[in-house]
Amino acid sequence: MRGLAALAAQLEGRSHLGGTTFCVQNTPEDLTPCYLETEEFGGGDVQLDLISDTVDWACG
Repeated sequence: MRGLAALAAQLEGRSHLGGTTFCVQNTPEDLTPCYLETEEFGGGDVQLDLISDTVDWACG
């Protein structure tokens, strides 16, 4: 489990549901307050909107 704990520590604070978006580029037009955002290890991120079905990917 030591390896999984190290991986989880790297992901802490990088993914969230709603709230403030940390878009790398522009904020998607159809983004509602109900979205899932996750960050790639290299700095890019994706927003998956749960209401409007908007998907936005940006490289870091």
